[in-house]
Amino acid sequence: MLDIGLPDISGLEVARRLRKAGSAVPILMLTVRDAVADRVAGSWYAELRVAGIAAEA
Repeated sequence: MLDIGLPDISGLEVARRLRKAGSAVPILMLTVRDAVADRVAGSWYAELRVAGIAAEA
């Protein structure tokens, strides 16, 4: 489980590094962004083979 808005390195960057290293571990992304487009339409969703996205309340 990764938070997109981590302070030092984004969850997206962590996911990119995992995939580049060959890891197939399932990734669930968390986000505080409200727009549905921000959560599901990002090109990173398919690129990083994200298993799901959950919006934080």
